[in-house]
Amino acid sequence: MSLVLTKRRPGLDIIPPSLLYSRVEMPKKIKDEFTGLSVSRQRKYQLRMRRARRCIICGEPAVGKVFCLRHMVKKREKGRKRIGARKRLKGALSYRLQAGQ
Repeated sequence: MSLVLTKRRPGLDIIPPSLLYSRVEMPKKIKDEFTGLSVSRQRKYQLRMRRARRCIICGEPAVGKVFCLRHMVKKREKGRKRIGARKRLKGALSYRLQAGQ
């Protein structure tokens, strides 16, 4: 049998134990149509944002179906870079919204 010695932490002996181990109130669990799904909490967040017509990345109001203008443009440019596109489809929604800004 071995004895385990704990190190004293200076300054903690003057703090009352009630403050060290106080109970923290947790927010209530969200109960909606996405609660029982077997998907990650991030995916549930995205689904809730989509239902509320907000950007699924930052939560700003969505201008399209899923993204705000800033993330719509980022997604467009990332896709163009991925496929190596040289021409631009100027009639696309993101271009029209960006020009009207």
